[in-house]
Amino acid sequence: MCMVLIIHIGMKVPFPNGYNFSWIYVGGKGVQLFFVLSGYLICNSVCHIKNINYFYKKRIARIIPGYYFALIVGWLYAIIVNWKGIPVNRMLHMQGLELPLSELIGADSVYGIPFVRYFFFLQMFIPSSDFWHLNNLNGLWTMSSFAFFYVIIPWIVRFFKNFKSIFIFTAILFFVNVIFKKILFLILKDSRVDELNNFISFQPIITLACFMLGVTLYYAIVENKMAFYSLVLLLYIIFSNFSENSYECIFTIVLGIMITSPTFINHPSLIKCIREVSDMSFSVYLLHMINSY
Repeated sequence: MCMVLIIHIGMKVPFPNGYNFSWIYVGGKGVQLFFVLSGYLICNSVCHIKNINYFYKKRIARIIPGYYFALIVGWLYAIIVNWKGIPVNRMLHMQGLELPLSELIGADSVYGIPFVRYFFFLQMFIPSSDFWHLNNLNGLWTMSSFAFFYVIIPWIVRFFKNFKSIFIFTAILFFVNVIFKKILFLILKDSRVDELNNFISFQPIITLACFMLGVTLYYAIVENKMAFYSLVLLLYIIFSNFSENSYECIFTIVLGIMITSPTFINHPSLIKCIREVSDMSFSVYLLHMINSY
């Protein structure tokens, strides 16, 4: 969460000329690491909940209020800025165009009907010609990934009931993602999709792999397979030449070592504390988007 805050603050703070603060963009990896942690914690919760409807209701109650609040505030801010012609230079890429309301909320406007996709978490499922407004408004691309994971994780846990099956599923997912990226690129390369590489990389089916690293970690710990799982991840990191998903794999190993350490084993309340901090961080993550406007 802190890494994500760093990158968003870094995009707004007017640092002195001559200073190189490109390191702040490492914070972008914080999102994927949060996916891994969420995968572990949510899997832990789902495995102890018999009623799937209860899980869905709990997730909706935790996500929707903050998410919709951030969306509505951002939408109103965008309308006011572009209606009144207020000069801004923020992450939202607004320029204070002083446009009539009828044009701002028209059927073809990014703040009109196309904006509705955000309320149904479809921003990363529908390609557009304006990535920063219709797919990734202030970093909200992540909500498509979270929603997708929350919908399918109860069924994944019910179908794959042990470490072996979950591990195989995750390995296949990593392989399928490589093919999926290439196919999607071939399909969309001649279209007017804005920021095509980002749109493909942030697809929920692609980011699902990060969540599954955490899910597999949960089963590895429960079934005492942590040593084997860590070895496989290390081999993947080495043979992939520290490229795609290396940060996530390293974080998964470190997280596993922490959770299986005597400190955590002898103090179960620490896991509960991490879960509560994670839930709180998610709310902060949603609400901090407002500060990006």
